[in-house]
Amino acid sequence: MSMYKCPQCDRFFSSKAKVNQHVKRFHERANPPAAVTAPGDKPAEFSIKKPPAKKQAATSYHCNGCQGTVTKGQNPCPHCGESLAWENV
Repeated sequence: MSMYKCPQCDRFFSSKAKVNQHVKRFHERANPPAAVTAPGDKPAEFSIKKPPAKKQAATSYHCNGCQGTVTKGQNPCPHCGESLAWENV
């Protein structure tokens, strides 16, 4: 009888279906699903992806009328309604 090993915690099960059920129940929330291996199976090849670049914080701007924070190009000021001139920014 073949035994199937959980790639996350090294527990053994009698079928791949039981391993998959175990992985979904105990490991899938914290980690992405892993390939199930049986004795003698060749390890699967995985590709490594570079994590996405972090977005840099946008520069903050302030309305001259009320000093409220506004995003570039926003017109009028959402806080006081003053018309904002973005030509020189």
